[in-house]
Amino acid sequence: MQAGSVAEGPSIAVRPFKVLSESRELEFLAEGLAEDVIALLARVPGFFLISRASSFLFQNPETPASIVARQLGVRYVLDGSVRGAGPQVRVSTQLAEAATGRILWSGKFEATRAETLELQDDIARGIMIELEPALTQAQVNVIRRQRPENVDAWGCYHQAAGALGGKGWNELVVTEAQNFLRRALELDGNFALARAQLALLSALAQNTGLVEPSAERTEEARTTAEMAIAADTGSSEVLGYAGCALVDLGNRERGVEILKQAVEIDPSNAQAEVALGAALAMMGDLDAGIARMRHGIRLSPRDRRLAFWGWALGGFLLRANRPEEALEEARIAARRDPRLYLPAILEAVAQAALGRTELAQCALMSARRLRPELTRQEIERSHGRHAAKILAGVWDAN
Repeated sequence: MQAGSVAEGPSIAVRPFKVLSESRELEFLAEGLAEDVIALLARVPGFFLISRASSFLFQNPETPASIVARQLGVRYVLDGSVRGAGPQVRVSTQLAEAATGRILWSGKFEATRAETLELQDDIARGIMIELEPALTQAQVNVIRRQRPENVDAWGCYHQAAGALGGKGWNELVVTEAQNFLRRALELDGNFALARAQLALLSALAQNTGLVEPSAERTEEARTTAEMAIAADTGSSEVLGYAGCALVDLGNRERGVEILKQAVEIDPSNAQAEVALGAALAMMGDLDAGIARMRHGIRLSPRDRRLAFWGWALGGFLLRANRPEEALEEARIAARRDPRLYLPAILEAVAQAALGRTELAQCALMSARRLRPELTRQEIERSHGRHAAKILAGVWDAN
């Protein structure tokens, strides 16, 4: 879905809930509540939910719904706020028709702080009553998301995400992110999401050549992924990261099983959908895998991980003997994150496969400018032996 186009059916973006009180505890609650509403709505047939990774970029409540809708391609925007009043928590929500700004539905909910996990059920039901009367008979299963007991652990997790989203992809970035995640686990040993992300980072670092693959690293990452799954089997995000890690570590059947569970719990989980598509492509079903990856990317049109996903998609298009499409994805990924060197390698491989040697040389030079340490061995790990072979002559010319 391109920005500016509206998805078929009732498409919704849920923005972060604004906190109207000075309270880290309420900030934590507001973020979890908005995520739970997304997960609940995603399970209801007939709705198209934009992933939180894109909708949560619109933190400013003053941003008009029309702008959010135009950039995300949705018809409706849900906003909310959380206010503390002693032992009580008050949540206000409103659903706006994006094109006109007209408020279609609003609701106010109040509970004690201990009862706030029940709020998302009422909010989701109110939205469904307004948008899709036929869905009011559907059974809505409340999804519980495990949160770390220590808010500082959540802060470390966000610092890891910030490192990955703002500094490219290299050894220093991966090490910094891993250190933040390890610190989060020191603060809260039950923080499954941090553990799953840690496992995935280890797998990706090995598969892209940033660290030397080893049986010890692989087993440690696999154990970390399984521990995350055991700690929170109901979290789509945990399962998405851990399942992807297992696939990348070579345990593909187990990884696909976990990724399917992640998508079943939350069909708007773009990361799990992309990872499941990549896994299917790895296992030989290129057409189905590519289609799922495209759908996952469509779910989150403003995601910070789009460049990485687009690069991976382009790699499978190349395997499917669709070099022109692979080239287009490589260029889009490079525009999305100019610091990421992997799309430049992919462009070089695609250009070489199309017989455009000079253009392949230019693309490879760009990759080496972004990553001076780049080696042929890294290219073989990240893009496969066939791609490395295609680039052999181009590499020598550089």
